[in-house]
Amino acid sequence: MAKKLFDYYLCMLAVGSNGLALKYVPDNYVSQEMCMVAVCGDGGALNFVPFDWKSDQMYSSAARNNKLMLTDLPKSFHSKELYMELANYDGLSLEFMDKRKLNREICLIAIENNSEALKFVPSRILTYDICCMPYSLMVPILDICPRSLLLRNFAKLH
Repeated sequence: MAKKLFDYYLCMLAVGSNGLALKYVPDNYVSQEMCMVAVCGDGGALNFVPFDWKSDQMYSSAARNNKLMLTDLPKSFHSKELYMELANYDGLSLEFMDKRKLNREICLIAIENNSEALKFVPSRILTYDICCMPYSLMVPILDICPRSLLLRNFAKLH
């Protein structure tokens, strides 16, 4: 086996085991495939991917793997589709999403995925119905929802 080929596969194995190892791979061995493997293993590896190789799929993989990466993604990649995918994958990723781009649908998906996501729903979207959603999942809504919202809607019931 040629030395270059062996070194490439050795680097690929290292990156497959720890995505952040991409930082130490010599430039002449780095490939788009290797970058994708690294990002799928650890979203933080996106920081070591050449800019021209970053794609929607890579950004999505990075954010899915590490929701903190949402804060590092270019604003142009913060799309409804990405937010829907992430809300469905990990409801708590709502915390790191651009609140101005959130809508009712994304928030509902996040809460269905993880009722604790209710804590990160912007007040402009928060309604009585949304606050009651996790009730069946036994989340203490009284601790999460604004008291005034609960009292106003409770009064309507009686």
